[in-house]
Amino acid sequence: MSQPRQDTDPQKGTAAADEPVIRLEGIRKTFRARSGPATVLDDISLSVRQGEIFGIIGRSGAGKSTLVRCMNMLERPTAGRVVVAGQDMTALSEKALRGARHQIGMVFQHFNLLSARTVYDNVALPLEIAGRDPAHIRETVGPLLEMVGLGDKAGQYPAQLSGGQKQRVGIARALANDPAVLLCDEATSALDPETTQSILALLKDINARLGLTIVLITHEMAVVKEIADRVVVLDQGRVVEEGSVFDVFTAPASAVARSFVGDLLNHDLPAPVAARLVEAPAVDEDGVPVAEGANPLLRITFTGPAANRPILGELMAEGLLANILHGSIDYIQGKPFGVLTVEVLNGAAAMADALEYLHAIGLKGEIIGHVTADHRAAA
Repeated sequence: MSQPRQDTDPQKGTAAADEPVIRLEGIRKTFRARSGPATVLDDISLSVRQGEIFGIIGRSGAGKSTLVRCMNMLERPTAGRVVVAGQDMTALSEKALRGARHQIGMVFQHFNLLSARTVYDNVALPLEIAGRDPAHIRETVGPLLEMVGLGDKAGQYPAQLSGGQKQRVGIARALANDPAVLLCDEATSALDPETTQSILALLKDINARLGLTIVLITHEMAVVKEIADRVVVLDQGRVVEEGSVFDVFTAPASAVARSFVGDLLNHDLPAPVAARLVEAPAVDEDGVPVAEGANPLLRITFTGPAANRPILGELMAEGLLANILHGSIDYIQGKPFGVLTVEVLNGAAAMADALEYLHAIGLKGEIIGHVTADHRAAA
């Protein structure tokens, strides 16, 4: 059974404590096309730290699969350096690469199991290729199958397994050579939601148990949200955003990231509320809307230490008269992130006091529009 990985000297092929496990420097990949050179990856630099779960997300065609193939050198970059576990992969010969790839486990979207081999033999395959003796193979494969929950399936064939079980075999096989990093290329895309959750839970357990660095390539923000520590967002072959998952979810800086987050965390107003939106009404000298019934909408974003406070109750105690129109809360990396939208019923002065109060306790408050009175409720 593998033990938590210890960082050692980079000369031995494992990243030192102060070195990232994966370092990409100025990676560029260009393919030949009939219309001329096509650049798929354009000056990508990033680092993956020891023991973290690192997400790489992008829409179809963003360059994700090419990037992961450059990480394990199945695709040789046109320019730039790939350093894995202290080795400059781009400087190695093809023969040396075959040995260096033992440091990199790979999990595929469509499992890539050999149908004529049993579960045991599929997991044993990379060990056989590496020339391990039968005793070592037995000592390795059995515990790995137990780890992924397939200890009783060793003698079965892939055709007898569910999709989730096949992916568990793929994960065990990827771990057979005790890699420094596990690359998962759309590892849950072919699975149903319930099975996806079980595979993500398994990967998270492996990361915690072995201290194994995991890189997730995905187009699903829900996968990143579930288990990743940090994430980069790819768009048209370039990194457009990078940061902790919490930061990217709560304050996305790029249009692509905002789109991904919006697809997952829907903070848009419900259609009946959106239909009541009006242009900002004129106000008198006291800040009271001239158009009767046009009230401001206050959106409160809950993050940080104050997110667990009874904010609405505190605001009402301060004099705010509010009608809740929409709200949602989620947890990202174990921390709450929520949005509450209320209609302020007692004027701009109360709104100004509420915004000042929210700012003072470290929460974000903003006026996002105005709404007319909902006459249907009175009817």
